[in-house]
Amino acid sequence: MAQTHHNNAFTTASATSQHSLRQLVRTQITEYSRLTQNLFTSLDALADGKGTPSVPNDIMKQIVQLDSTLMGAVEKSTKNASGEECALAFAFPP
Repeated sequence: MAQTHHNNAFTTASATSQHSLRQLVRTQITEYSRLTQNLFTSLDALADGKGTPSVPNDIMKQIVQLDSTLMGAVEKSTKNASGEECALAFAFPP
């Protein structure tokens, strides 16, 4: 009976972790999209000889930081209680 309770607790924690990762991925992809759009808008303005509200290098730094944050969250969430790697299929459902 204790084993069943442990398995249920792990399943619940795993489901919560999966939901949290999905939400994080969605949020990060939305932010990545926004930053990418800003980058191309900024580059287009530079190509036209206009001033830009954001410096392309600053936007690129934000994109790199965002990528690092996302990869860290994915790596952390793919570890289960025993430290073994888990599948990432839950993070990107079909």
